Amino acid sequence: MAKVLMSPLGAGYFDESNNNPLRQYRTAKYKFDGDENEYETSFVAAALAKYLEVDKIVIVGTQGSMWEEVYRYYFKASHSKQEIDLDYYCELVEKIEVSNSQVSMIDESDLNKVTSVIDEYLVSINSDAQGGSSCHLIHYGLSEEELWNNFDIFMQLIDELEDGDEIYLDITHAFRSIPLFMYLMMDFIQTLGRKRIKLAGIYYGMLEVKKELGYTQVVDLKPLFDISKLIRGVYDFTNYGNGYLISDLINSRQMSRDIKYISELVNINYLVDLKNRIKSLKESLENKDLSEIKKGLKYILPQLQNFIDRFNNLESDAKFQLEIAGWYFDNTRYANGYICLTEAFLTKLCEIYGVDPVERSERRMMAFLLDNYTRFKKDISEQKSWNIFERLATMYKNIKEIRHRIAHGSLESKGVFSNDIRDSAEYYEEVSNLLNSDILKKINSYIKIDKLKKVNTYS
Repeated sequence: MAKVLMSPLGAGYFDESNNNPLRQYRTAKYKFDGDENEYETSFVAAALAKYLEVDKIVIVGTQGSMWEEVYRYYFKASHSKQEIDLDYYCELVEKIEVSNSQVSMIDESDLNKVTSVIDEYLVSINSDAQGGSSCHLIHYGLSEEELWNNFDIFMQLIDELEDGDEIYLDITHAFRSIPLFMYLMMDFIQTLGRKRIKLAGIYYGMLEVKKELGYTQVVDLKPLFDISKLIRGVYDFTNYGNGYLISDLINSRQMSRDIKYISELVNINYLVDLKNRIKSLKESLENKDLSEIKKGLKYILPQLQNFIDRFNNLESDAKFQLEIAGWYFDNTRYANGYICLTEAFLTKLCEIYGVDPVERSERRMMAFLLDNYTRFKKDISEQKSWNIFERLATMYKNIKEIRHRIAHGSLESKGVFSNDIRDSAEYYEEVSNLLNSDILKKINSYIKIDKLKKVNTYS
C-alpha cells in the first residue's frame, strides 16, 4: 500500500517587481486543520507531502507548465548545498518557451530528472517513502477532442496505482479542468471497482484567505465526494434495493445493518424477512436523533422514508407481495416482479380461505384451485363472480408461464422476453384489481374449503 499525491501543475508567474527571472507560485505559509505546524513553501504539493508523509507524487501538467521550477525547487529542497544541473534546467526552459497550445517541444522523457528529484525530496522528509513518482503531459483542453484525449491520459494513470493505495488529490493550481479529470478518474475507479483504491483526501490551498488569516488554510474537500456517493447510494437503494454503498456511509449501526440486510433480502427475494427488515428500518428512522446523523445524510432521509412508506401499513402478506412486485416492475427487476406476483395469487387465496399461507400444502391447494378452475364452475352461480374468478385463473396461468420461463432460464426466442417486459405493468395493474375486488373475497362462500380439500390432488 502506498500513499499517492496527485497534483496538477500550472504555469506560475514572473515576479516582475523583484526582476525575478524564475516562474514560481507565491510562497505561502500553509496550515492544516488540527495541525499547529506551518509549512512555508511555494508548492502546496510539498506541504502536502510533508503533512501526509506520502510515498510518491504524480504531477500532471501541460507543455506550458513550469516543469523547470519543479526541478529547481525539489532539487534545492533535498540538496541544499549542491547546484542544479544548469544545462538540464536551461534545456527545459528552452523547450517550454517554444511550446504553445498547438505545438509541444517537450515530452515525458524530458521530465525524468524532475521525477528523480521529487523522489529524492520525499526520501529526505520521510525515509520510508517508497518512491515511484511520475510526471505526465496533457493537452490544454481547448476542444472536445483534447478533453477526451486528456481523459484517456488520466485513465491510463490508473495503471500506476495498486490495490490498497490511498490517493490524495491536490486541486489548488492549474487549469480548472484538471481537478475535474482527477475527480472523475477517482469516481470511475471507486464506482466500477477496477482496483481497490481509497480516495483519502481532496485538498485545496485557499490562497484567497491569506491576507485575512496571515496564512493559507488547506482544506480537505473529501466530504463533497462523500456527498456524491451518498446521492448515488440512496438512488441505488430506493430504485434497485442496492443499499451496500449507503450502508457503508451511514454512521448508525442499526440503520446500516437494516439497509444492508434489505439489500440482501431484495436480491434473494425472501419476502417475510424483507417485510420485517423494512419495519425495523422504519423504527430506526423514527427513533433516530437527526443531530446524530452524519452531516449530509439527513438530506437523503426523506428518500429513505418514501421507500419505507410505500410498504408501510400493508396489513396482509398478499398486499405486501403485490406492492413489492410493483416496486420490482417499476425498477426493471422483472424476474423478481413476476415471482412475487405469482406468489401473491396463492397468498391472497390462503388469506380468503383462512389457511396458513406459509404451509406448502395449503399453497398447493390454492394452486390446484386456480389450475383447475373449470371444475368449479357449477359452484359459482353468479355470472359476475364467475367472470372475475375465471379471469383471475387465466391471469395466474399466463403469469405462471412467464415465471416458469424466468426460473428455468428460458431458451425461447422470437421476442418473447420483450413481450413479458412490455406487459408487466398491465399484468400488475389487472392482478391488483382482481385480488383486491370485493367479489373475490366471497369465493370461499361458493367453493367451500371442505370440497377443495376433498378434490385437491396437489397435496
